[in-house]
Amino acid sequence: MESLISVIVPIYKVEKYLNRCVDSIINQTYKNLEIILVDDGSPDNCPKICDEYAKQDSRIKVIHKENGGLSDARNAGMKVATGEYISFIDSDDWIEDNMLEILLEQIMVNECDIASCGINMVWEDNRPTELLFPFEGKFIISGAENALDHLISNKYIIQTVWNKLYRKDIIENIRFPFGKINEDEYWTWQAVAASERIVCLGKPMYNYLQREGSIMRNNNYNPMCALEAQCLRYDYLVEKFPRLQDKCCINLLYFCLYQSQRSKLLLSYEKYKSVYKEIKEIVKSHKPRKEAYDGLSFKSKLRIKSIYYCFGPVCVFQNFLGIGNKSNI
Repeated sequence: MESLISVIVPIYKVEKYLNRCVDSIINQTYKNLEIILVDDGSPDNCPKICDEYAKQDSRIKVIHKENGGLSDARNAGMKVATGEYISFIDSDDWIEDNMLEILLEQIMVNECDIASCGINMVWEDNRPTELLFPFEGKFIISGAENALDHLISNKYIIQTVWNKLYRKDIIENIRFPFGKINEDEYWTWQAVAASERIVCLGKPMYNYLQREGSIMRNNNYNPMCALEAQCLRYDYLVEKFPRLQDKCCINLLYFCLYQSQRSKLLLSYEKYKSVYKEIKEIVKSHKPRKEAYDGLSFKSKLRIKSIYYCFGPVCVFQNFLGIGNKSNI
């Protein structure tokens, strides 16, 4: 008997896009699917659309629940999923008709825990489609430490939840954080850490819609959720895989600068001041070891130094003049 794949679709205020998403799943070349549509208390016609689909296709299960956010909706889907494999699809996106068949085949052939594919970034205003972190061919990553190394570098595997197929037994105890945005940042590194072997395909089979109403483009966006997730990943790596500590630290510093710049654009001045102070504390408390810093190129050193300058003279003196902890830069 063919393996059952559970496809979890969290749904909230996407009636304009929902048919395209669900149709792309229903019409997959791989047919042994359990399609779980999680209506997260959507106030539009989405609940009705979900129920209509369930009448037409026996593979579809519908969960109606009070609004709890994307993480809560995904968790609700995981609770009822019975498949040996799980995929998450966001309800404003859509997938190519052979995506699940190809990913499952690659898991089987290569004896992997996770399979991922390339991503098409598609704009609602009809700008040309772009590939997100493109590469060609296929790459197999063995070992959790090696996979986390690639995840930090955004090489072959990236932190998005939804362009992947997972063996259920490696993720069934990993829950998405309730009430947080940037939930992928919290969740994906844990799934990667639980895996022994991952196959990554460059072929783009997931279509990621860029639209004004999405969470990532909302002015209420809270950058501290993403940074909290990055700090949790850093703490985990320090304990479990110290070889990756410095690389993860440098990545975190770059991310602090990015989130600070993004916050300045999206938040009010008062909110930005508060966020800036919190980010500054993260920068001050996360420092690559001196030997790691010395091994970097001049360009990389300059980039890191510029980050500390952005967050004030205290950071500069502490981290570049040797004041405080001499084991750090």
